[in-house]
Amino acid sequence: MQKIADGPFAKLLGTWTTTGKIYHEDKILELRGTDTYRLIVDGNYILHEACVLMGPDKSETFEVIYPAGAQQKAQMHYFNSEAANGIMSAEITSHNFAIDGAGIKFRGRFSIDYSTISGKWEVQAADNNWTLFIDILLEKQG
Repeated sequence: MQKIADGPFAKLLGTWTTTGKIYHEDKILELRGTDTYRLIVDGNYILHEACVLMGPDKSETFEVIYPAGAQQKAQMHYFNSEAANGIMSAEITSHNFAIDGAGIKFRGRFSIDYSTISGKWEVQAADNNWTLFIDILLEKQG
């Protein structure tokens, strides 16, 4: 079995300062917090821990990232403070980072030196159109 530590998802490892804007109904809310990615179970998986403020509300997410076939692809099984959970598919190719889930997707890019990730989360509306949900920036600490 291929280890996640040996592929492009290792670029996520470390602690990141997370900022952005949340577009909710007619409001724009501030997003700020920390995302941490670390290897677990002998480098076979990555544990992603996110603790952010979405406007005034605290949100926590735990996510296990594991290989899914091709080296640049992974599955992301998440659990959050709203008691939601699910599995999303992810792909890192060069500097591009894409995540696809049920009714949600992320498209982002790493900076040249892999010290930042900027991107957009979109949600699918009832009419099947995609709308901007979060404009996000992660900056690697240290």
